[in-house]
Amino acid sequence: MERFLPAFFLAFLFLLFPTLSSIQISEVMPHSNNPLGCEWVELYNPSNSTISFNGTIGDNKTKNNINFTFLPYSFLLILEDDCNISAINSSLKNVTYIHLSSEINWNGLADEKDCVFLNSSETNESFCWNRSIKKKGYSFCRINNTWYENCTPTPGRENKLKPKNFLSIEVNLEKVIVNLSYDNLFKIRKFSDLENYTQVKINYTIYDYYLNKTFNHSVTLECVKNWQSSGIGFFKPEREGVFKICGEIVFPADEDKSDNRACRNVIAIKVFEIKEKPSILSFGSLGFVKGILYKKGLEALFNKNISRIKLLVYSPRGQGSYIVRNFDDSVIYSVEGCNSEFAVTLSNLTNKTYFSIPFFITKNCDNSKKEGTYQMKIRVFDFENKPCNKSEHYDIAEFQVKIQGINKDLCPKEKIVYRTKKSKEAKKKIEIIIENQTVRYPYISSEIKIKNNEKEKISGLLYSYLFNGRKCFSGGWRENQVLISLPSKSSIKVRLNNTISEKAKAGTYKFRVRFLVDNKKYDFTKDIYLSIPEKKESKKPKKPNFIFKKEQGSFSIDVADCIYCRILGNFNAGNLTFYFYSNQTLLKREYFSFPVQKKKAKPETKRSAAYNNTPKKEPKNNLPSSKIVAPSFLSPIFRILSFFEYLIKSSIRYI
Repeated sequence: MERFLPAFFLAFLFLLFPTLSSIQISEVMPHSNNPLGCEWVELYNPSNSTISFNGTIGDNKTKNNINFTFLPYSFLLILEDDCNISAINSSLKNVTYIHLSSEINWNGLADEKDCVFLNSSETNESFCWNRSIKKKGYSFCRINNTWYENCTPTPGRENKLKPKNFLSIEVNLEKVIVNLSYDNLFKIRKFSDLENYTQVKINYTIYDYYLNKTFNHSVTLECVKNWQSSGIGFFKPEREGVFKICGEIVFPADEDKSDNRACRNVIAIKVFEIKEKPSILSFGSLGFVKGILYKKGLEALFNKNISRIKLLVYSPRGQGSYIVRNFDDSVIYSVEGCNSEFAVTLSNLTNKTYFSIPFFITKNCDNSKKEGTYQMKIRVFDFENKPCNKSEHYDIAEFQVKIQGINKDLCPKEKIVYRTKKSKEAKKKIEIIIENQTVRYPYISSEIKIKNNEKEKISGLLYSYLFNGRKCFSGGWRENQVLISLPSKSSIKVRLNNTISEKAKAGTYKFRVRFLVDNKKYDFTKDIYLSIPEKKESKKPKKPNFIFKKEQGSFSIDVADCIYCRILGNFNAGNLTFYFYSNQTLLKREYFSFPVQKKKAKPETKRSAAYNNTPKKEPKNNLPSSKIVAPSFLSPIFRILSFFEYLIKSSIRYI
């Protein structure tokens, strides 16, 4: 006998009613989940006369001969051979039933996709179904010649529907990721119309086993449709562990509350931890997310050993739908994202793997996206010799990025038709487009597209230059001119390079592309902002801290950057006396002794009388006849002066 095949949705029933006969199939139980514990078919005689039936009964696979006598306004049950006879005898008094023996060719009804046929010379009845109702314990019943799938089993009695507005609830989660948000905690199923109700209220609880604490929540939904609903509850685990999630439908009320409440233990797994992420990016910019991947949590998530994976940053549907894209601005779909050029492949994973994932924000050249804060998610793919869209994948992290501004250099300019003011013939004759342009000091590289919309061939000079007013800042007005020829209704792409002049300073300039055809000018002009790197200035020699003046028998030293700061010194026979003045006030006096090297007497030589009569040159100063050796004199002097410079400047504050 074919048994129950699980299913979740109950859909429309395919009903087949030929001519209305005197005997009706009134209820069908195609499974054993009922008080009788077996399959059965209920027949009803709606007439006021006794009917003798001699015909066949069967399903899609078998057909058996059967005969019986049917009293007026009564029920008759055709039972399977393994039915609970005691339950029949105690609960079905005064009800006729026929017990089909296993000896005949009867294999039972299928839980789904089967039919029941009752045929004779006067009767031609049938009923078919295509969904299983075993899980809920329902039966198919006929009320006022209309079949329903949510009936309370009533063998041998008047058929009865389950209450209207019937709903069921199931917990939708089994494993969750730490620090990842979930808003689909439950599945809500609808089994009948909710025409009289526009809202469904659900109370749910989250019990933390570690904290031994229950968190109570409530959510109200609009009228639930017959498919899995999203946005039911919210849960974001902040650590690893086990949580118990329970949900209960409290409105609308249902007489049978057996499936109005559901509970499940959910395991929180730590798979990925974000260590660094960008807070602000612009449209057309590249970002990176750095973090740690935990192998233990990853294998618990996939429930197997993992050897090779791919990771990808993508934008979920909603506000940030497809805001993360490839470099060519093609869309990255989350299911097939492992084929993206930004997907990162990892193999030979360790317990903790540190890595970085790049992602690119759409160029937004059409301004379809607005500035604001967008949600990003990180998805992991089990990449083991499987196509991308068939590999197992999970979201393991989420973060937010504020998008502000746009990188205009990545966007091609709009198609603009330029013509000279003097010539009306030039109208829509030439189209000039800058499709891509890179400005990196001291060069400007431009990819230019020119289109000829006329019916004749055109030849001319194409060049570009940077200017401000009447001055050119790109080396020359025609430094990069090229001769091009355009056939009718054709276009060509040309790359022009310009060198920025050394005289250019940071600021906004005009960039112009000109196509010169027989003294007719076709121009495209745009603004360019130049960012000129600062030139490194050569180091200038430092000014001396002291100004040294030598006088007869003494010297003076003025201290730079100090008003009325002066050092006076007297030198005599190797003794040096310092007087330190500040603001014309004597602050200190010091004495120093230095070695003196005396000149050796030269031996007298005989000179002629003429030489002796030559007048001797007077010395430039009258210092004693001793020679001060520069290394032994100036070096210690300036070391001392450096100290007293600080002393003098410090003392000025207190004078």
